[in-house]
Amino acid sequence: MTLFRGYGEDLPLSRWLEEKIFPAEDRLTDKSVYYGSMLAIAEMLKNGIVSFSDMYMFCDSTAKAVLESGIKANISRSIVSFDPNMKKEDDFCLAESIALYNEYNGAGDGRIKIDMSLHAEYTNKMNTCRYLADAAKELGAIVQVHIS
Repeated sequence: MTLFRGYGEDLPLSRWLEEKIFPAEDRLTDKSVYYGSMLAIAEMLKNGIVSFSDMYMFCDSTAKAVLESGIKANISRSIVSFDPNMKKEDDFCLAESIALYNEYNGAGDGRIKIDMSLHAEYTNKMNTCRYLADAAKELGAIVQVHIS
């Protein structure tokens, strides 16, 4: 989220997400996430940080930036689902997460680890938590989650 640094920083969390961040993220592209990742990586490397954990979207772009820069990362496709009836076979974010795992886990001589992730408990329903946990267990992946 380097590209959104300071954007709406005076708002409480729910307003910041709903009024600023979610609408801005809807306009992101794979190219903007790639350049945002490269900017963040440059800042990290400048300050001696050699590994990071990321939960976002357009994860292929982040993985490409990691491979090109030489840094290490745990990357995961953030899942948000407000639908209590969502089924795992219909969740495109879960499908993206599994495809990401299959393509990039262990890439870059092991510098990339792919995790599964829930955005947060307040942006998901219990059914999503359950099928994501099942997918992570099946793949042998860890789970990232924002805890409030």
